[in-house]
Amino acid sequence: MHVRSRLAGLLGGLALLATVSPACAIERYDAARMTCPALQTALAAQGKAVVVTPSSQVPGMMLYDVYVARREMCTGLTWPRVKHLTTADGKRCTVIRCGHVTRSSPRY
Repeated sequence: MHVRSRLAGLLGGLALLATVSPACAIERYDAARMTCPALQTALAAQGKAVVVTPSSQVPGMMLYDVYVARREMCTGLTWPRVKHLTTADGKRCTVIRCGHVTRSSPRY
């Protein structure tokens, strides 16, 4: 009976934690529907976001990548990589994506 009461207390605590924990959803933006300044402002406000872009190699295919506001946000086994996305205003918008470290990654 002692084990059941501990288990019930644990499950109750987990249920409470699940209801009070903030949702950590990441925003998603479509680069083709935003101007460059709007995209950069959104990234600065959110810190990081998923940005959707059309594939340049496969017609009709959409690509999803996580972009960040600052180079310092790339941590662990990732490194900052500057990318240029085409936005709705026709500009090549400079943004930062955290790429995974590989043997060919630049050494800093």
